[in-house]
Amino acid sequence: MVASQFATSPAGPHAASHHAAGQWHGGASPAAYKYYHHWYAHHYHPWGAVSWTRLAAWTAVAFRPVYYNYQIVDGTVYQDGESIGSTEDVAAKAAALVLDASTSAQSAMPTGAEGLAQSDQDWLPLGVFAVMPSLDGNYEVAVQLAIDRDGHLAGTYRNLAGGVTLPITGGIDAQGQQAAWQIGETDPIVMQTGLDNLTRNASPVLIFFPDGASERWILERLREDEAIRALGEPEADE
Repeated sequence: MVASQFATSPAGPHAASHHAAGQWHGGASPAAYKYYHHWYAHHYHPWGAVSWTRLAAWTAVAFRPVYYNYQIVDGTVYQDGESIGSTEDVAAKAAALVLDASTSAQSAMPTGAEGLAQSDQDWLPLGVFAVMPSLDGNYEVAVQLAIDRDGHLAGTYRNLAGGVTLPITGGIDAQGQQAAWQIGETDPIVMQTGLDNLTRNASPVLIFFPDGASERWILERLREDEAIRALGEPEADE
């Protein structure tokens, strides 16, 4: 990662990021997730972009989109210049959204071969995104996201530098048009952005680290060839 920052941290809008990519679950992948690729398991192309019209119809949210241009200044999160809460409050709400979505997803999990086949058809790919502190073209972390018709998020996290693959789980706040997801299960990193943001080629995302730090980074959509490189080939891992 380069030092130039488009991100913000608790210290202010122009402070350097506290978390290089190597600190993003940079150790060895847990054995249970070594071969984890959500898109491969559910048979969809992960790199496809989605329009707001398609996403709004898929999730049954209000048709008029809300774009979230987050900023973090002195421990407060702002949306278009208006405070939406302290970083602690926003992080807690994001974590609660993820927990609620995980609980409802487990209760609705299909059973049997017919149910599993049906679930494969119910994932709408949102794309593969580089996660970086600034729009400089350099990244070491990527996330692949998809959403089902009930608003559950899932996908795959990749730390290219550390060779780490972990699952992503999360959900959406349909009324507020926000999405939140966590990476892994042990000391998870939680991320939050707007639903409309996930239809854009580049947009802000809030990141809440296990040590309590909160930062604003950038999601940048990857083209198909770059997405394939970032995600890796499941067959090659085995």
